[in-house]
Amino acid sequence: YPATNQIPPDSSIPKAWLDKLASIHLPSDVPVSTGTPLPAYGSRSKSDPAICSFTYECRNPEDLYAPTAGSISFTFDDGVSGGSDSLRNYMAGMGTMGKATHFMIGSYIANDMEKFKSVASAGAHIGVHTWSHNYMTTLTNNQVVAELGWTMQIISDLNGGRVPRFWRPPFGDVDNRVRAIAKGVFGLETVIWNHDTGDWNLDQGNSYTIPSIIAQYTQWLGDKSQGLNVLEHEVRPSQIEVFKTIYPLAQQMGWKVGNVADMWGKPWYQNAATGNGTVTPMSVGAGGASIAAASSSASASASANSTSAASTSRANSTSASSSSTSVSAS
Repeated sequence: YPATNQIPPDSSIPKAWLDKLASIHLPSDVPVSTGTPLPAYGSRSKSDPAICSFTYECRNPEDLYAPTAGSISFTFDDGVSGGSDSLRNYMAGMGTMGKATHFMIGSYIANDMEKFKSVASAGAHIGVHTWSHNYMTTLTNNQVVAELGWTMQIISDLNGGRVPRFWRPPFGDVDNRVRAIAKGVFGLETVIWNHDTGDWNLDQGNSYTIPSIIAQYTQWLGDKSQGLNVLEHEVRPSQIEVFKTIYPLAQQMGWKVGNVADMWGKPWYQNAATGNGTVTPMSVGAGGASIAAASSSASASASANSTSAASTSRANSTSASSSSTSVSAS
């Protein structure tokens, strides 16, 4: 695998992935962005629907944003991390492993393979959160391929050959160019969120506390008119404490709870229906082109519906390396 905690070099990219990149259609009018935490596209408007930056509250029709009313999709970013063991033990003890999606960072997996394998083997649903947790719209096409491909590869290698189907962009930083690479080269579906717990703020010396986040979360649970796709993290024990209160509460209030795949009625992986059972042999990058071709017309359009947290969370977030993430852990 490439060196950890940095963008993999172009020289590390397998030829098959680069050949797939060369074969797909990319939007010609979406340049590499500049600036962090907020992306810039030269003289182009930040709300340009052709670019469709989630940071600026634009959603592509293919983004997984909100499940059906009365359903809640639990998603945890930035594993495997300090809270991963606690989260695994809690969910295993509740008999609910697989009821959340864990978007994991490739470098973190490489740095602690045994912890990852313990989470995956327990039945967790695993998604991609890139190799080094960088702002994806600022990367070249090749760098986007390396960030996604190597994370998929290590997940597949350590999880029985299961090829991830879902990914979440760090900091919510995604546009139509990055979406097209993820879908066209690797068959990845982009998962964003419609509710941000703000748990990345915990233990940072600000006004966010476990009780305040639980209170806000409880308010969300009081309204079943829409589905919840909730951004959470498994970096610190305090973040897991929030979930330990909310999960049984959601069940008591009659919410349908589950991971991203289950809430959208999709297979868990590109080559496996669930985290156990039959796995069809498949190499990373083998499923991208056909999926992209089938959806090319849809991915050309964009929705500018408002999102709940993309801009504010990202503006306040720090890098995953400091263990504080918002859209970052996303």
